[in-house]
Amino acid sequence: MMRRVFLIVILLVAVLAVPEYTANPSGEGDGTEEFVCGGACHGDPGLSAESLAQLTITPDRSETYVGGPLSVTVTAQDMQLSDRKLAGLFLLTSTHGVGDTPQADGWTILSDGAGGSGNYVEQRVTSSDGSASVTWALRAPSVEGDYRLITAIHHGGDASARMAVDEVGVLITVGPVPENLPQISAEWAPPTKTLVGKEMVLSVPASNSTSVSLEWTSRGAEGSVVMTQQGDAWVGSLPTALSATEIQYRVVMTNEIFVESSAWITLSVEQQDILPNAWAFRFQSIAIMFVSLALCITLNRRFGRPAKAGTSEIKSTFNQPSTIPMAPVQQVVQGIDMADPRRPLSWSDEQWVHYGEDYLKGLGGGV
Repeated sequence: MMRRVFLIVILLVAVLAVPEYTANPSGEGDGTEEFVCGGACHGDPGLSAESLAQLTITPDRSETYVGGPLSVTVTAQDMQLSDRKLAGLFLLTSTHGVGDTPQADGWTILSDGAGGSGNYVEQRVTSSDGSASVTWALRAPSVEGDYRLITAIHHGGDASARMAVDEVGVLITVGPVPENLPQISAEWAPPTKTLVGKEMVLSVPASNSTSVSLEWTSRGAEGSVVMTQQGDAWVGSLPTALSATEIQYRVVMTNEIFVESSAWITLSVEQQDILPNAWAFRFQSIAIMFVSLALCITLNRRFGRPAKAGTSEIKSTFNQPSTIPMAPVQQVVQGIDMADPRRPLSWSDEQWVHYGEDYLKGLGGGV
């Protein structure tokens, strides 16, 4: 009885010891997340403690056109972070928790600045001023109107899940497309990831353009590449990176009237995964197979028990060779009585002729 009471007390203490606020300290990973973070980062936002983070959302323009470009930069400062220094930044349209992503309002996220195309990006804050910054490149909705973009942040700090929201955000007006404006096809999906040492060739379907170029920047270096027209697309290459880095690039289109550019898009250059030699796995599998067989044989010899015969008759029968039965022999063969009642029923005539004498001597009787 006392043991049961002691166990119940331990369980109650364990339940009460769970902190009031829970979170995933390792983050959720970049992607598309609604305000409640999919119900996984911090659960209900109402359970999160207040964050002191100062959020700033800055667009590169306040007006664009249907399908037009827009860059939005979100910066967070003064965060009381946990030891992991991890912060998750959101680009949202509301805090309803459902259908509040920019994609739900018709925006297309071309780049999230981290090699993806989601509205949620996690960063480890390593800057000296303790700030985090994310730039999203977007394509405007296909419906004209005014659209509000807001931001939020989730992070841990002081053993609590913390959250801050900028519900004012910025208002973006989406108008009609100007006549003869250079444009990139809405079907174009800009690359956001590549491998070290791999040439990145871009093929951009641009219309109403007499010339197209690529502008790029990476770690203080910058440049411009003139693209050539091939059919309905303009083709050009970005510099080939020899180490892991990030390259920001945009497409600049011109004609007799306009000079138009896309939003800045981030290309994440990553090291190629080094795959092990497949033959090494094969040889290792063969070696493991032989070791397993040797172990099984050793254990069988060590712990296996030989079968025991119940009687000397069974033992003798087991030890004698089995041969093909011979034709019937005479009643007495070589001094052995073929009808001797002591003859085992399972023995053939040939066995009785060859081994009967020894068998009878073993019984202690005469032949």
